[in-house]
Amino acid sequence: LGVRFVYRSEIGSNTPPREQGSLDCLLVNTTGELKYFYEEAAVVFIGKSLTAQGGQNPIEPAGLAKPIVFGPHMGNFEEITSKFLANDAAIQVADEAGLESAIDNLLSDETKRIALGQSARKVVQSNEGAVERTVEMILSGIKTGEMVQKY
Repeated sequence: LGVRFVYRSEIGSNTPPREQGSLDCLLVNTTGELKYFYEEAAVVFIGKSLTAQGGQNPIEPAGLAKPIVFGPHMGNFEEITSKFLANDAAIQVADEAGLESAIDNLLSDETKRIALGQSARKVVQSNEGAVERTVEMILSGIKTGEMVQKY
């Protein structure tokens, strides 16, 4: 793609500063930091979705109203990504060329970025409370005897 990038793991307190404009992209390959980067991102690409690795979790950036782009391999999050796509709340691309085009289009169209991010947040908000609903279902099953311990 010709994108100038650096991995997050390569940046430390002893890393010399880079010249402004020398990078196009920061690839976050560390654990527990994504929220901080999502908050500042103009567009979020969901990692592991261009390869058959199942994709990463798109809910956190969507909840922050960030426009999200992912590849064809979102099997780990199939249900929610289907909802994003059905509600015009994300962009799915087939390959690297599609990714480059989608990111270029979003970066050049602030109105579209905002609309996509807001739609993504609405999808997340409409699905909040899943834990509570699951607990209620389990407790109801226990009370009615429908839940049987299988150990």
